Amino acid sequence: DTEAGQFMALGLPLPDAVKDAAGCPACGDTGFAGRSLLIELLPVDDAMRSAVRDDDARALADLAPPNRALRSHGFTLAAAGVTSIAEVLRVVDAS
Repeated sequence: DTEAGQFMALGLPLPDAVKDAAGCPACGDTGFAGRSLLIELLPVDDAMRSAVRDDDARALADLAPPNRALRSHGFTLAAAGVTSIAEVLRVVDAS
């Protein structure tokens, strides 16, 4: 998918530009300074509570919603220049 397509798929407005992370000696060539929080709250219902109690990883995976909200929040941060899309995808796709 293109960056524009990913923004549209999330229902987010397309920003004028999205920065790529460019490294320098001050940031250790990462392109980032400091840290930003990318979080999503997961409400726990009885079925999820039961899966946790039973240590049922398959049931937990089936019950967990897709990380659309997490990805959306990350793309919003990328549009604001706080992070890069590559970093959002690295973190969200790893979860």
